[in-house]
Amino acid sequence: MSLDEYLINRPESSFLLKVSGDSMTDEGIMEGDLVIVERGREPKNGDIIIAEVDGEWSMKLYRLSRAQQKLES
Repeated sequence: MSLDEYLINRPESSFLLKVSGDSMTDEGIMEGDLVIVERGREPKNGDIIIAEVDGEWSMKLYRLSRAQQKLES
C-alpha cells in the first residue's frame, strides 16, 4: 500500500522537505519533521507556506487582510 495516493494530490509538483529550526512549533511542526510541499498553489489566509525571505527559504503562516498580505513565524 502506498500512502502517496492519500497524501499527495499533485505528485508532479510536490516534494518532501525536512524542517530545520523551531519557528513553527506552535503549529505542531517540529525540527526534523518531514513536510509535503506542493508548488504552484495560490495561498489562502491561514495556510502554511514556504517563502523566500532575505535570500533564504522559510516556512511561514500566510495572513491576508483587506489592506495587506503578511507572513508570520
